[in-house]
Amino acid sequence: MLCSCVGIQSNGLGYNNQGRRAAESYYFKGCNTWDNNHALAIKYWEKSIEADPSYKKPVKILAGAYFAPLIANERNAQIKAEYLKKSRFYANDLIEMDKNDADGYFIMAQAFVSDQLSKEAIPYYKQLLNFNTQQDSVYYKKIIDKNDINYSLALCYGALRDYKNTLFYLKKFVSECSGSQCYSESLSSAKELIPKLESYFRNLKKIESTREISLPEKSIPKAVPLKRTHQPEVKPSDKKIPSPPAQLTSTPRETLALKVEEQREEIDKTLDANFDRIIFMATSKKDL
Repeated sequence: MLCSCVGIQSNGLGYNNQGRRAAESYYFKGCNTWDNNHALAIKYWEKSIEADPSYKKPVKILAGAYFAPLIANERNAQIKAEYLKKSRFYANDLIEMDKNDADGYFIMAQAFVSDQLSKEAIPYYKQLLNFNTQQDSVYYKKIIDKNDINYSLALCYGALRDYKNTLFYLKKFVSECSGSQCYSESLSSAKELIPKLESYFRNLKKIESTREISLPEKSIPKAVPLKRTHQPEVKPSDKKIPSPPAQLTSTPRETLALKVEEQREEIDKTLDANFDRIIFMATSKKDL
């Protein structure tokens, strides 16, 4: 039953408050209506907030409802964007109501990631890492795993092309969950990316430390034209001489720079593919 996802226990305020009684009534009506009529359920939860703005349960469930379940079943991009905006609105309210509630930060971060707003998602992921204890997500019905957060942070920084922080969080992810069977795909991807990033940084450092050495002009031998007794006829098509390969004309520093650029493109391609995967995972929750 949907109500179980946000708990049914009393908030300790009792039923003496008329506004709270009305809020709870609307809240449970929404829970019982959701499976058959999403729009009506949302109206009940909104009425619950109107009846008692301090009642946290409808705020949390609206943040979650507007996020994964609704956007997972919606194909219209404009409507999805509106759902994500509303999800962040209620998630922000949830954080203001209870700064120790992990769901507010988690839903906010996931909603930003789903909107490809990596920079905005990062502070909320980091806040989850700052909690001293593991945080239970009532919405996701599990402990919010800090390994997931480390991996998400790595890919958020990767989307911003901040390779230094990408490498930091990838290493943190691998070191803290190595050997776990739960992250086989993510671990494989991280272990593939780490040496690529390390090699990229080594080559970048070489470029920064390399200085071009120019030879004095008199030390460069002059080309002497070949003397011919008979000048062969040159056809127009023979006049085009192909340029030598870049490797033969580039300086060592330029060759290394070209290699770094190729590495960067390969890294970006892998990062983008993995970022798309966490977006899919974040939004694939089909119901509350």
